[in-house]
Amino acid sequence: MTEAFTRIQERQREWALQYKGRTKFSDYQNNLFEELKPDAKNEYASGDGHELDSHMFSLISSSALCCNFFHHWRYRNRSKLCQALSIQGNLLQLRFEAKLEKPAGIGGRNPNVDVLIASDNRKLTAIECKFTEPYQPLSPRVQASMSLAASYFNEGISVWQTMPRCCDLAKRLPHVTEGDAPLRYLAAGQLIKHAVGLLNTYPWKNWRLVYLWYDDGSDVGQAHRDEIERFMEAIGDDFRFENITYQDLFSRLCEDPDTGKSGWADYMRRRYFPNH
Repeated sequence: MTEAFTRIQERQREWALQYKGRTKFSDYQNNLFEELKPDAKNEYASGDGHELDSHMFSLISSSALCCNFFHHWRYRNRSKLCQALSIQGNLLQLRFEAKLEKPAGIGGRNPNVDVLIASDNRKLTAIECKFTEPYQPLSPRVQASMSLAASYFNEGISVWQTMPRCCDLAKRLPHVTEGDAPLRYLAAGQLIKHAVGLLNTYPWKNWRLVYLWYDDGSDVGQAHRDEIERFMEAIGDDFRFENITYQDLFSRLCEDPDTGKSGWADYMRRRYFPNH
């Protein structure tokens, strides 16, 4: 556990005590800015992460932060979200816990992407969201469990023809290059699994994978940022990958004065982004 993780955890406890009067919730709705709409609730209920059963109860839940951030924009002025995410065209659909299909012959469950946005120009934006995860260094055992199974490299798995650098990287993980320090903060194997699932599900490759993470400004946050850069250099142009911090995305959305009218910006600022 890092000091950065403890600070984030304490900030969430302070928010809960001040605005909710307690630090543990028996209902995930208490952890959300607004009540889940039925379609969003169904998406979370059908996802493989079982977010509504337990994960979303936690004050430091990554799924709760993701939901608090995007659920509001799903039903309101979507053009603002498109602009903040540099999405061209109009937003047609925003889904939570969108399931992707692995290539045939690969065992285990299919990857679920936290948010999948479709626009009317036939382009997709898949978003993988992180909150406190980068501030809990990954042990060698956990990193190994996140590596790709041997079945990913079976003969006939054709996605690697399009993503050869990702294939080489996947075989080296948790090392980015031979002999370098192993990754400690970035779950690179998960990102590659998402890319494989995206390419297999949407083979026209008209998609991008966005890594959205919470930057607390600490040395650990900087080390995590450095690992993202190493990952991006390693995959080259195999697929379109971008990283954005929650803080930057929040600031972009708040550039429009109308954003503050619903109470969403105040809630997010009090709870997650006190300096923005």
